[in-house]
Amino acid sequence: MEETWSQNINQRPKATSSKLKNSRISKKLQAASFKLDKAIDLGYNRIMTSSVKPEFQKGGSRRQHVLDKAVEYILSPKFGTQNAKHAFLVEQVGLSETEYLECLNRATNGGVVEAALWNTN
Repeated sequence: MEETWSQNINQRPKATSSKLKNSRISKKLQAASFKLDKAIDLGYNRIMTSSVKPEFQKGGSRRQHVLDKAVEYILSPKFGTQNAKHAFLVEQVGLSETEYLECLNRATNGGVVEAALWNTN
C-alpha cells in the first residue's frame, strides 16, 4: 500500500516534531505549576506580586532612603531611557509625580527648576 499525498496542504499528515514540541511545552508548564504550588505551600503567597513595604511608602519612616536611591537610579545610564526610568519609579516604586520631579531636579543639580524658570521669562 502506497501513501498518496493530498493536493490540499491542510489534509496532509502533520509532522511528529509538533507533537514533540507540544510535549516539551506541557512539561515546562507542569514544572512551573508545580514550583508555584510548592512555593504557596511553603508560605510564599506574595511571590508573584510586587508591592512596596509600608516603611518605604509615602509617609513611611524610610521614604527618604527611597528618594535618595531614586536620584542615583535616574543618574545611572545603565538602567535605560529616561521614560523607562520615569515609568518604573512612578508605577512600580510608587513615587508621586511631584516626588519624581524633585528627584529629577536633585539629579540635575537644579537644572529642571532652572529650565522651567528660564522658559517663563
